[in-house]
Amino acid sequence: VQPLAPDLQRYSVHIKVLRGSDLMSADANGFSDPYCEVHVWTVDTSSANDVHHMWRTKTCFVTLNPTWEQENDWSHAPLPSERAVLYVACFDWDRIGADDFLG
Repeated sequence: VQPLAPDLQRYSVHIKVLRGSDLMSADANGFSDPYCEVHVWTVDTSSANDVHHMWRTKTCFVTLNPTWEQENDWSHAPLPSERAVLYVACFDWDRIGADDFLG
C-alpha cells in the first residue's frame, strides 16, 4: 500500500440516491430507463494526485418517476481537504447506442 500524497486525507463519503420525478422521455414509448451516476473527484486535474470515485445506481425501466432508494459508502476514500466535487447525473439506458443524458 502506497502512502497518501501530502495534499490528500481519508474521508468517509456516504451517498443516498432516493428518486427522480417528471424526468424527460428519451425513448419512443414515451418513457425512459433512468439510472444515476455519482462522481466524486478532485478539481485540479493537472495534479499528479488526481482522484476519482464513481458509483452507478440500478436502472429503473419504463418510467419517468424512478425510485432507486440506493446507498453507497466510500469508506476511507482518499480526497483532498479542499477542491473536491460531487457530481450527480441521470441517464437513460439504451440497449443499442450511447445512453442519453437526462440531467
